[in-house]
Amino acid sequence: MVLLENGELRQPQPRHAIGFLLLWLLVSALTDFLFALILRSPPPYASLSSKQFYHAISILKSALVSLWLVWIFARRMKFDLEATLSLRSTPSRSIYLWASLAVIALGVALSLVISLLLKLMPWLLPPGILSEALFELIELSRLEQAQGFLAFLLAVSVGPGISEELVFRGMVLCGLLARFRPTVAVTLTALLFGLIHVIPLQVLMASVMGLFLGYLVVRTQSIYPAIVAHMVTNFWATIETGLWWASNPSWSPQHLILGASYPWWVYGAVVIVLILALYRLHRASETNA
Repeated sequence: MVLLENGELRQPQPRHAIGFLLLWLLVSALTDFLFALILRSPPPYASLSSKQFYHAISILKSALVSLWLVWIFARRMKFDLEATLSLRSTPSRSIYLWASLAVIALGVALSLVISLLLKLMPWLLPPGILSEALFELIELSRLEQAQGFLAFLLAVSVGPGISEELVFRGMVLCGLLARFRPTVAVTLTALLFGLIHVIPLQVLMASVMGLFLGYLVVRTQSIYPAIVAHMVTNFWATIETGLWWASNPSWSPQHLILGASYPWWVYGAVVIVLILALYRLHRASETNA
């Protein structure tokens, strides 16, 4: 435990949060460049499985770099790591259950909103290299060979689920909470989390998810439910996309984004589940506190 002279825990301030975020972006870009030089990406004609394995390795590499950077930065700045990253509290099991249900329901409901917005605001999915990167990610969710799909599924669920939460709902959120009210700090962190996804469509989706994940950390005083919820939403999104591909193998990635939809009664049920999960999560976090 690292204490200041007045006995308070040493934790980051807003300047540390922004400085760390910029450093993280720089180091991530540099290591991505070096990774691409050392291990070249599979050519376009390569099998889907080889592409899935390659991206799985890349995702896990990025996660390990992020974890290393969080640890090095906190150690260098002499922050109390457990307090900074909200590692001390151990929420009840019910919080993990309701957080997982809420994040899945939120994702399904958000997909309907996104599909409606795209018809009104097509610029959310601009043509060009950015959208091609998103389409490539969607293609990786196809299930052709189990080994490649499972490697990609595991990497995209666990890697960002742990590393991005420690970066954003850990270091960044803690630094902003030192100056701003929880609502403002959570909102700013969610916007920063959304902006790193670059593509307007992903910025919107990630920002909304970031609001929920930030709420979880502030409400439970623990980062663990947010980590689990992040892993669950990535896991569910990959499985869901794979199932859509299996049902409609001739679709293009863009068609999947615009055309994949559930019956209206499913969305109605999802809204009910979301409201119930948020209510039970609120009650469970009160009990946990």
